[in-house]
Amino acid sequence: MVDEFEIKYVKKLEESQTMVKQYKLINDKLQKQNHALAKRANDSKNKQDKFGKENKEFKKKNHKLDKKVSTLSNLCRDLQNRLRSQLQKQKSENEDQKNEDNVENEGTEETNGGRT
Repeated sequence: MVDEFEIKYVKKLEESQTMVKQYKLINDKLQKQNHALAKRANDSKNKQDKFGKENKEFKKKNHKLDKKVSTLSNLCRDLQNRLRSQLQKQKSENEDQKNEDNVENEGTEETNGGRT
């Protein structure tokens, strides 16, 4: 009976050892996968942080550029208005000068008796 018990015990012990080895192999594989996934997650988090910072910088830069564009647009509008008013002033001065020349010419023609 003791021999029979030892045979069963040795057999169960061997089965347990093979199961422990299999579980260790599976555990090692799972640990490697977990380590790889943790590394990928960490890399992804670092990329996300990096891109978040870059995005903030781009937003700040974009805001500054928008202000500059707005300032330049206003300046252009102002300069166009000034140019337009200068041109209108110049045009009216030219018309006034032509009218004065015409009046002087008419006065000269009347004094010359219509002779040219």
